Amino acid sequence: MNDRLLSALGLAKKAGKLVVGANLVSTLVRSDKKPCLVLLALDASPNTKKVIESACRHHGVPCRTVPYSMDALSHAIGASYYISCVAVSDAGFAGMISERMNGEEKKIVSQGV
Repeated sequence: MNDRLLSALGLAKKAGKLVVGANLVSTLVRSDKKPCLVLLALDASPNTKKVIESACRHHGVPCRTVPYSMDALSHAIGASYYISCVAVSDAGFAGMISERMNGEEKKIVSQGV
């Protein structure tokens, strides 16, 4: 895994700063202990996207779609099942991941993808 964004997600998971799965993320977003950032896989189901994005918007939690499949997210964090979304609970990791996402977006635009 050479991608910097996926590597950052793996580090956050190892540090215990990542909540994995739509049900757990949705519960966390609605709780008093809000995550700093929620990320959705590119191929997450329309229903999952709707539920998570709505909850994040309602509770003021930043939510972004990453340019990776559920399979790629799963592999990055070492899960043996498909992951549709994750929540980052640490501000430092959330900042690093956001920064790397912005770099990925610039790279994709410059390549004309």
